[in-house]
Amino acid sequence: VVLTHALPPGGAERQWCYLAGELKRMGHNVDFVTQYPLEGDNKHYLPLLARDGVRLTELAQREVGEQEMLAVAHSTLERIIAGDAAGMENPFGQQLRDLVELFARLKPRVVFAQLDSCNLIAATAGLLASVPQIVVSFRNYNPSRLSYLANDWFQPLYALISQSPSVLLTGNSRAANTTTSTRAGCPTATRCSSRHARASRSSAMPSSPTRRATATCRTAMC
Repeated sequence: VVLTHALPPGGAERQWCYLAGELKRMGHNVDFVTQYPLEGDNKHYLPLLARDGVRLTELAQREVGEQEMLAVAHSTLERIIAGDAAGMENPFGQQLRDLVELFARLKPRVVFAQLDSCNLIAATAGLLASVPQIVVSFRNYNPSRLSYLANDWFQPLYALISQSPSVLLTGNSRAANTTTSTRAGCPTATRCSSRHARASRSSAMPSSPTRRATATCRTAMC
């Protein structure tokens, strides 16, 4: 499963389409899941998925019968992994329950998620649904440095999921990986720099464009 919020114009979203397409070409069974409906600008990269024949699920559009839903007992996360989560409310509402049910049905071997809210709902649902490996990808900046992302639940929830051996924290900026994983409370600095918060280049991107193609693109953008 490859998961993101939607498909608006943006580098992170484009990379996830490339990742899904490349995994499918490698012979993997790929499902692409979005948190929100693909309407207006949110469907900008939809043609990339259509081109590669990747299956798509819009979580907000799913009609899930009550009998199909898995019970997510309590609104805290203390049942997920060891740790003191008492009093932590579920910040995802119905979407968490729907995603747990979807993962339980698809039975993915790996879930790839990106950007903070998607990372955290994917990891939470994945742990509840016993997904073997959940790979989350950080932004290039610690979210606490961005005022529009300020909230009181990113840090404690990152701290919880980082304790699970099923969760792998990744990103393409070593500096951001270090600050975000330190803020998340990874157990040790060594763990953060090795298994956790690995820096990875964008290897799923197509081959580098030629100079001529780059010049044509620049001309078209001017």
